[in-house]
Amino acid sequence: VEKAKHTFEVEIITPGIQNSVDLQFRKKDGNWLWMEAKGRNLFFDPNIKGMLLNLNDVSERKAAAEILAESENRYRSFFNNFSQPILVVSKYKTKIVDANYPALQKYGYTIDEIKQLNLYDLFAGTISPVELQRYLQNGNISTHHTKSGERLYVQLKKFEVQFKGK
Repeated sequence: VEKAKHTFEVEIITPGIQNSVDLQFRKKDGNWLWMEAKGRNLFFDPNIKGMLLNLNDVSERKAAAEILAESENRYRSFFNNFSQPILVVSKYKTKIVDANYPALQKYGYTIDEIKQLNLYDLFAGTISPVELQRYLQNGNISTHHTKSGERLYVQLKKFEVQFKGK
């Protein structure tokens, strides 16, 4: 309630700005309902001279967001706790967009450092895009190097997944 009160107090002193706040209400049956309250100060409009308020039921949106957050937490937990190194690489640019904890330990990079690299940067020698595709398709053993220059023998396996909607 305090957040809603503050939001609408701000609207009163800043005409024409539309703000919104999500509020939770208890229904007569004891269940909770999420409402989005939108307000707009129209006191300056000579035809209205008032405050426009809209309430929209956003309970389904909130429930969907909660389910999505739980799913993302399960994925993140699985990803980070999987014992083998995992690199998430963009499909066309081979840029590393994520890495799990075992990958960071094995390669010696921080998450920010490894996200600055692409898959080619990890190979001990120069390889062509055709060779990279062959490694990914056949699961061949290749030689990578760590941040400190140590050689790693790795077997690359490619699995296509959606990552951040892409």
